[in-house]
Amino acid sequence: MRSVEQFFVFLTYLKIPPMQTKLFITLLLVSAFSLHLRAQVSLKVGLGAQISEITLNSKDFSTSLGMGTHFNTSVQYGKRVYVEGGLQYFGTNQKIQARPTGAFPDPPENQARIAGLNIPVMVGYRAMDIDGPTTIHLFAGGNLRSILAERGESDYKQNQFRFVHIGALAGMGITHRVLYAELAYDFGVSNIFKDGFFPDGVDSRQNILRLTIGVHVFRN
Repeated sequence: MRSVEQFFVFLTYLKIPPMQTKLFITLLLVSAFSLHLRAQVSLKVGLGAQISEITLNSKDFSTSLGMGTHFNTSVQYGKRVYVEGGLQYFGTNQKIQARPTGAFPDPPENQARIAGLNIPVMVGYRAMDIDGPTTIHLFAGGNLRSILAERGESDYKQNQFRFVHIGALAGMGITHRVLYAELAYDFGVSNIFKDGFFPDGVDSRQNILRLTIGVHVFRN
């Protein structure tokens, strides 16, 4: 408190007008808050590979695992406990096939080649000393997914998918200085196809195992 009083006495001694004094103090506070915010924020960019599957709870269809890629950018806020939100663009290729029957002994195998956008929001915990060069973190949260387009050679059209569906995810990662790697499992909570596309009672959930490698553009 004594140092604050001396600071105002110093400003008075300089004969700075009251309006300029208030502006100066405001800028000082904003700068201090910005430095505090910067100390809490990390910007991440990364890319990686994923294995995905569209699961159908029906004995009339079979699906296979598909490979894909993704690119993401996200912002973390916090230190030991943090929140993170971001955007992730992905592309994936999967197969869906009706099971053979007496009437249809050799049904066609349909290719689902899709591209979309994930908007994840997560809460994380850094389990190791945050002051060290290496940290291990755990995270979990929710995810909004959107199918933006079906890629060439796909047997499905964009209007057959829900524009927005919901996912949830959990995972862990390791960071060494500015480099990081994360492994996450992203499971579908709502259907990826629109109602009525499959027979009633058939759910179409997309589950994804994702590996991401990237860098912190800046790290707190």
